[in-house]
Amino acid sequence: MGSQAMQAKLWGRYPLEWSTIQEAIGKEGYDHALQILNLSGQESLLDVGCGAGFFCTLAAPKTRFITGLDATVELVEVARHRLPAYPFLVGEMEELPLPDEAYDIVTGFNSFQYAATIANALAEARRVLKPGGRLVVMIWGNKQDCEAASFLAAVGSLLPPPPPARVVPSPFQKTNCLKKPSKPQASPSGKTPTSPAPGTIPMSIPPCAACSPPAPPSKPSILTATTKSPKR
Repeated sequence: MGSQAMQAKLWGRYPLEWSTIQEAIGKEGYDHALQILNLSGQESLLDVGCGAGFFCTLAAPKTRFITGLDATVELVEVARHRLPAYPFLVGEMEELPLPDEAYDIVTGFNSFQYAATIANALAEARRVLKPGGRLVVMIWGNKQDCEAASFLAAVGSLLPPPPPARVVPSPFQKTNCLKKPSKPQASPSGKTPTSPAPGTIPMSIPPCAACSPPAPPSKPSILTATTKSPKR
């Protein structure tokens, strides 16, 4: 079981805003990847986590064939509208609905890190690559290199703190929330309350501290890899 259902719910809330405002801020990274790839126009390319297809619109004129895959129906619909001549699929990156050794290049921009099991997603990318094919991955880099860190921190300071999450520990986990039974106290009526049943321990669960806000994203880092042809 992968992350498609959860990610689709998150990324599908504002497809128009994402495709018209946010998606294009990655263009510098997309251009850099295309420069590294130095495409000849004869390659087949799969973009995993294609979103609304912005990178695919840049790569399409430089390749022979493109396929996009994303978890989110709403974003895929935008991609299909942008590039109606190419297939855009809704699916799970850990179970690609594609044949083995089908693509010269697989790309993943801000996508593979959202897999439930990253190793599975990368293994699937390797499976659909031809021998000698290339894998390009772009993720957020170090926080201190992020140009957006300053204004994200300013915006974050204006947001209300998240509500505390009530976490109930496992009864089999050692915690300091288990307290010894206190001495029974007399009630206002003068009667002593009934003692707990044998084998039970009164338990007090302390409130959980508010979750810290996520660290701001940083400058993209790009990693490329080339698959090796198997020995005959």
